[in-house]
Amino acid sequence: MSGGDYLIEICGRYLNIYGQGALRFIDKPWSPSKAHDVTTVKFNYVNFNSVAGVMCKLKHRFPNIDNLIFKETNITCIGQLNALAEIQGLTSLYIDPEGNPICEKNWRSYAVYRLAHWGLKVINNEEVC
Repeated sequence: MSGGDYLIEICGRYLNIYGQGALRFIDKPWSPSKAHDVTTVKFNYVNFNSVAGVMCKLKHRFPNIDNLIFKETNITCIGQLNALAEIQGLTSLYIDPEGNPICEKNWRSYAVYRLAHWGLKVINNEEVC
């Protein structure tokens, strides 16, 4: 689905979400086999607070998600990472410094504390110890 300022598409094992308007299409009737193939969700130019509101739907619609990537999503506070616990089984997390002020803080240790018991093994391409 695409519009003037958003796009949501499945491309192989990736669900690519561009723009705020794309979030309302997470519930669209995706092909079950394609939806089950998705393991990575890439959020681009979407406000993280809006993303947090659809995490539960996302895991329900795409049950094999284990990798999240955030670029230009305005993650500012460590507490926002709590929303990621909705994706139980999350093994990899990448928060791009571009457009995510949280990267100026020491957020990695909190992410490990909050998400490692659900299976988190890699943060920004580095293994969790």
